[in-house]
Amino acid sequence: MIANDPWGTHIRPATAADVADFDAAHLTMPQTSWTAADFATELTVDESRMWLLELRAQGGATWAVGGVLCYRVMLPDVELMQIAVATGLRRHGLGGQLMAHCATQVRAAGATRIHLDVRADNSAAIRLYERYDFVIVGRRRAYYRDGADALLMDRVLEGGPPIA
Repeated sequence: MIANDPWGTHIRPATAADVADFDAAHLTMPQTSWTAADFATELTVDESRMWLLELRAQGGATWAVGGVLCYRVMLPDVELMQIAVATGLRRHGLGGQLMAHCATQVRAAGATRIHLDVRADNSAAIRLYERYDFVIVGRRRAYYRDGADALLMDRVLEGGPPIA
């Protein structure tokens, strides 16, 4: 459980059985650029780590999908592959909980830098990443299926080399 959490959230490793719930939670919407099949495939990649944020209302007996975090560990680096929060739960700090979990996990694994790409038009995600000390280091033109650009962002963890 996460302190001061009105939903009673917890974060646990995701499994193949969880992927079916991603569509219902709208974690596979077109703007994420990932389908349920993409998540299922990612679970088979040795370097991949996928975490599921679950929540329940106070007094509730069942857990619901609130978000997902996926990254690949290629020490000393980590590539953040996907972070998504369920529709209707965005802008309530769940993305921040996933980011904090990511930083804790990858530090424990020995990583010194996290890389990611984000849609250049996704201002909410860019603000989230900037709050977690990511900086823009480049741009990929027409990177996404719909032709949108991607911004490349990096975060150096304690003991890592400076961003050039």
